Amino acid sequence: MTSIYLRGGIVVPLDGQHDWFDPGVVVFEKGQITFVGPAASAPPPTEGAVVHDCADRIIMPGLVNAHTHTGMNYFRNLLEDLTSSDWFAREQVAEKYLTREDIYWAALLGAYEMLRQGITTIADRFGNMDVVVAALEHAGIRATIAPSLVDRDAPTRQRLALDLLERYGARGDGLIRVGLGP
Repeated sequence: MTSIYLRGGIVVPLDGQHDWFDPGVVVFEKGQITFVGPAASAPPPTEGAVVHDCADRIIMPGLVNAHTHTGMNYFRNLLEDLTSSDWFAREQVAEKYLTREDIYWAALLGAYEMLRQGITTIADRFGNMDVVVAALEHAGIRATIAPSLVDRDAPTRQRLALDLLERYGARGDGLIRVGLGP
């Protein structure tokens, strides 16, 4: 795997020891961070390394979106100014018209939008989680996926949760995890 160097930007390590390094460098080797610090102390790029000039940029750990529904991106701004019960009733009707392909593209769009804003980890809840997972994996975003466990149709929801755990819970790749959601 190629080494990656991010250099020249303001590095905010959020490690509790340093405020920032300006200019700073972050080095990745084999997918792991091997150096974070001031540019003057950074190791030289290895042969074949990919070096990104991050001048005028901030380099920091990724942000977390702890509650999202990427498969619902098409509904954004469509159901505004409603009470939560009216919103939920209309959303349930609209959701029935989404195809699996619609859900895939909505989830991929949502993942790319979040990555663009510095969000690298999400907690996602939606139906058709296999389609959502395919989109999230395509985008390369870390996710905890969860079926919503609500007081409607509890046996079906429980089966969905167990199915997700069986399909994705033991993969160990660190990209997709299974959890429980409200």
